[in-house]
Amino acid sequence: MNMKKMLLLFLAVSGTTGMMQAQLPEDYMNPYLQVATENSIYISWHSDDLSSTIVQYGTDSSLGQQATGTYDTIGDVNYWHTVHLTGLSPDTRYFYRCISGQDTSAISHFRTMKDPASPGRYLHFVVTGDSRTDMEKTHYISTVIEGQLEKDYGENWSDSVAFLINVGDIVTNGNVISQYKPEYFLPYSNLTDKIPFYVSIGNHEAESPYYYEYMKYEDLTGPPYEDPSNPFNEKFYTFRAGRCQFIALNSNWSYWSDEQTNWLKSVLDKAEADDGIDFVYVYCHHPGHTEIWPDGNTVYIQSIIIPLLRQYSKPAMFIYGHSHDYERGAIMLNEDNGKYHNDMYLLLSGGGGAPLDRWGMYDNQRDYPEIFLTYDYYNYTIIDVDMEQQAYTARTYSLGHPDKPMDNVLVDSWYTKINQPKPDTPEALDPVYENDTILVFKGSAFSGVDSLFSSQIQLTKTPGDFSAPVINKKRDIINIYGDTGAPDYTPVDKNDTVDITQLKIHRFNFSNNTYGWRIRYRDHNMKWSDWSPENTFTVTAVHDVRPGGPALHVSPNPVGSSARIIFETRKPGTVTLKIYSLDNREVAVLLDRSQVAAGSHEYTWRPEGLPAGVYLLRLITGSHTATRKIILQRH
Repeated sequence: MNMKKMLLLFLAVSGTTGMMQAQLPEDYMNPYLQVATENSIYISWHSDDLSSTIVQYGTDSSLGQQATGTYDTIGDVNYWHTVHLTGLSPDTRYFYRCISGQDTSAISHFRTMKDPASPGRYLHFVVTGDSRTDMEKTHYISTVIEGQLEKDYGENWSDSVAFLINVGDIVTNGNVISQYKPEYFLPYSNLTDKIPFYVSIGNHEAESPYYYEYMKYEDLTGPPYEDPSNPFNEKFYTFRAGRCQFIALNSNWSYWSDEQTNWLKSVLDKAEADDGIDFVYVYCHHPGHTEIWPDGNTVYIQSIIIPLLRQYSKPAMFIYGHSHDYERGAIMLNEDNGKYHNDMYLLLSGGGGAPLDRWGMYDNQRDYPEIFLTYDYYNYTIIDVDMEQQAYTARTYSLGHPDKPMDNVLVDSWYTKINQPKPDTPEALDPVYENDTILVFKGSAFSGVDSLFSSQIQLTKTPGDFSAPVINKKRDIINIYGDTGAPDYTPVDKNDTVDITQLKIHRFNFSNNTYGWRIRYRDHNMKWSDWSPENTFTVTAVHDVRPGGPALHVSPNPVGSSARIIFETRKPGTVTLKIYSLDNREVAVLLDRSQVAAGSHEYTWRPEGLPAGVYLLRLITGSHTATRKIILQRH
């Protein structure tokens, strides 16, 4: 192992937080890669020797080729040398070193992007953000990322990993030039010489010209702002990698503008029409909603950007930071779009090194329905795109927090597979009463190649028309929100005991009316089933429920010494017929999974031994349930 790598990977334990820290590398020539394509890349570095700006490069360590560039004086104190290498071959490892007069970097290497049409098309990239202020913590996380990449992809991991995305707040104050080296360039120097970095500007960068002088995104904004002299050029940008389009937005308030929104729409329109693009990844600094720090909610993102993204079929993930924690959720895309296949994930990756936002830190913390998992942890995410299979997987690793350190633990993973079949269509079973006060709506068991993640239940007072449902409830199998506090800080899953295949509603929410209800399921692939066929039922003044499933009648009712129970079955099968008390206790079994033919059947019931009162008669035939209220009288 060379001396540089030994220095970068030297770890020390901090006595104040109980978490691992990493010693910052020395301030010498640390190459910084950015804006890579199949045949070009930008290589930049700091050096006070202004006599030359040279990159020597080649396909082996003997190098053999040379290119020259220029330098920028940033803030009158930092000299930023840049060489734009062009004419490179796709999917090729290049060795290089940077030279500024007497200053020379170590030889490192990078790999150009693959041709989108080449075989074995995989795209691997890393996501992190909010790395400002705590330089040692940021560098420690950077060394942990490098260790995981080496574990996943081997010693020459940079041959496989395409780039790293940082969602902003890379320095405490972007107008203070002295912060860029110690807070950003040095902590990440173990990675920046091997893979390109792409940053979406944060509020702490303060729209400083220093930031834009460091970043070389002038070629990426495109029409109508492709001219570098245009005030919107480089403020937001887009690039393509394989069969994926990446879009970096500027979520600072000065760019909450029609210009950016219209530009985004034009990029999305182009990607939607391009059959060579499967996934669109959009990233910026600010969230629409964040559960741990709602003061960071951003109206432009929540009210303008997310509704715009919902109209398209290809947005796979919307990534952001600002709140210093980890959150994941999903937004339902427009299913009327003929190309719709999966919903869009939300990813808050704000645990890159800055002091964390914690549970209990703010009194306005809020549980948002579109977010189903939140941890107050340091974190980063690795995303692997299989372009041939039109699928991707994502893995999030955690270092915990000062009260609960973690050693690079896998805490979350998810995926999207475009070609995986959607779940089977469920059935909306007949509603039943529970304890004479709660009406229970239940769907049939989930069925499909994946597993159940979400359900959506709708009720309408106008059967056949669900355009304005009186109830529209979506739930997920997990809702991790908050923790147990000291000493264990165990995350709390609010949906741990919730059966999302059913919904219970108090009877007083219903008036005398005929209703329709339906249900559908979403799997872990964020793909929805079709809606179930509508099931209609009528609620009467005495809260009797008459489903549209198997016919069930009791005569006479009220019941004296005996009653005729008549029911119909649509097809042969097993039938269960039982009597329950209002507190849902089974008090009589009339038929227990008895085999019957299709058609009408009659059973005579003599309620011997039961006191007078109100009871529930329940008929179960296959996937349908019918319930009738029985009033038993004694003379």
